[in-house]
Amino acid sequence: MFSSKAVRMCVGCRGRFLQSELLRLCVYKTKVERFSGAGRSFYFCRECLSSEKTILKAIARYKTIKDKQKNLQEIQEIAKEWEK
Repeated sequence: MFSSKAVRMCVGCRGRFLQSELLRLCVYKTKVERFSGAGRSFYFCRECLSSEKTILKAIARYKTIKDKQKNLQEIQEIAKEWEK
């Protein structure tokens, strides 16, 4: 699934990381969820996932996201599962 040398950018800090070190998410309709293989996606690094302010700033760029606070909670729940 991951290329050993694929480098992607975190939408929070704009830092470059190996793809395997990032959480990949997508917006489906108005809900944020883990990337399922279709559509556009975006990545967060571990450090940015721990900062609510950074997450809110990053998802503010997406016009399809209406309820930022609800989506913040969704991202935090996904991040907890990902950390395991």
